[in-house]
Amino acid sequence: GGASVIWIAKLSERWKQLSNALAGGVLIGVSLCHMLGDNLDELEPQGKDISKALGGDPDEAYPLGLALAGCGYFLIVGLEYLLGGHAHGEHGQSHTRQTNLEDLET
Repeated sequence: GGASVIWIAKLSERWKQLSNALAGGVLIGVSLCHMLGDNLDELEPQGKDISKALGGDPDEAYPLGLALAGCGYFLIVGLEYLLGGHAHGEHGQSHTRQTNLEDLET
């Protein structure tokens, strides 16, 4: 319990960032897997209407839930790019530098 806090505090900043990114990825992955199934079921009638309007098979639903999830992802990425939300230049870091295990240990 309490000893783990001391051990984590001694880790390098790179390991903390890597662990944080890994935990965030796991949370996003689990939430997407859990919620997309419900989303697809709820939006199936609207997906059938869209498929029918586009001249497709009226019994086959357009994957509206997946399309909306993809659009939402690219909207956030685009806004982050346009607003400059992920700039490392002020900290002296760049995305061109490769990270290896020696960097993580320091």
